[in-house]
Amino acid sequence: MTVFSKRAEVIEVVIGEGVHSVRCTLTPTRNGLAYAGNAMGREIVYERSRRQVEADLAKER
Repeated sequence: MTVFSKRAEVIEVVIGEGVHSVRCTLTPTRNGLAYAGNAMGREIVYERSRRQVEADLAKER
């Protein structure tokens, strides 16, 4: 899995390679403790809170 774009509102990842790659959009869950999305009928979960992602992005700048 490769991170394509990362913002506090949405994280876009690419799963797979070449013609078999699938782009998945992960959005914050209702409680804000993780990001979740679907790719080809499978649920993808990134277990970091929105606050943790915002802190990561602030460090990168």
